[in-house]
Amino acid sequence: MRFVLTALTSSLLFACGGAPTLPAGPMGTAETGPPTAWDSPEALSSTCDQALAAAQARRDAIKAIEGPRTVANTLRMFDDMLIAIDTTEGLTGIAQHMHPDEKVRTAGEDCEKRLAKFGSEIGLDRKLY
Repeated sequence: MRFVLTALTSSLLFACGGAPTLPAGPMGTAETGPPTAWDSPEALSSTCDQALAAAQARRDAIKAIEGPRTVANTLRMFDDMLIAIDTTEGLTGIAQHMHPDEKVRTAGEDCEKRLAKFGSEIGLDRKLY
């Protein structure tokens, strides 16, 4: 569901002339994709760690804003935070359900739980809203 919503949002942004930029992080770019996330449980866990760290950094930056909040200083960072999480969630979801290696599937399941916890924390964090 999140993947579909993310895809629709991206399509709308492209149609309106605003091309979203992915935050630098474990997922690479649209051209390169995730080069090693599927290789091992350690690689998948590292991808998850990097995405959570990137999202947490944006969360902390939003909460540290002094003065009025704007689209540029709040909404864009909030979007980037969710993109980092949603992109990784899609990757780990596929790994969790489809990878032939049980250890990679387990790492995907672990990451899904950590991402869900972070998502719950975002929803309950009053300083973000």
